Amino acid sequence: MNKKIYFLTTAYFCFLILILIIYGYTPQNDSEGYIEYAKLCLEEHQPYPATSLIEHSSFIWNIGAINIIELSLWLFDSIYPVLVLMCLLKALTAALIAKIAQTLFNDRVAILSSVLFVLYPNNWGQSTMLLSEIPSIFFALSATYITIKTNNIKLLFVSGILLFLSNWFRSIAIVFMLSLILYYLI
Repeated sequence: MNKKIYFLTTAYFCFLILILIIYGYTPQNDSEGYIEYAKLCLEEHQPYPATSLIEHSSFIWNIGAINIIELSLWLFDSIYPVLVLMCLLKALTAALIAKIAQTLFNDRVAILSSVLFVLYPNNWGQSTMLLSEIPSIFFALSATYITIKTNNIKLLFVSGILLFLSNWFRSIAIVFMLSLILYYLI
């Protein structure tokens, strides 16, 4: 079973990288805003949200997404390392879906759920975009997997840190946290 999940994850990652190579970066409203804010923060030598952005805006965007783009621009002068990271996180999300389904159900459901995720065309196109959802879902599912797999208090603490990271990229971790609380209650 684990070999099948490993193979599917690796094949999916290679497929996503191929799509990225063929189509390159796909601009969209959020991504363009992230890049603009990352460049402004670089000019001010501050992480997002930089002081000037706080003073002139009443809305703070997805902090983690902008900061990771800023880091990539600072280190590589390119957003492509972040796009490769997004492809990797997307492939690892497929593996996490399989591992969670395997833990809650069985091997057959695990493979089927992961294959359905991989075959969904929108997941292919996301590999060419800078989306906060990709790392957020990856970290939230990592926390979910750790939580349902163990009762070790130290690992549950790690799960909490992963939910924090998920929330840092996009504020949806509370949904996963509430789901995990319901899981334990039921």
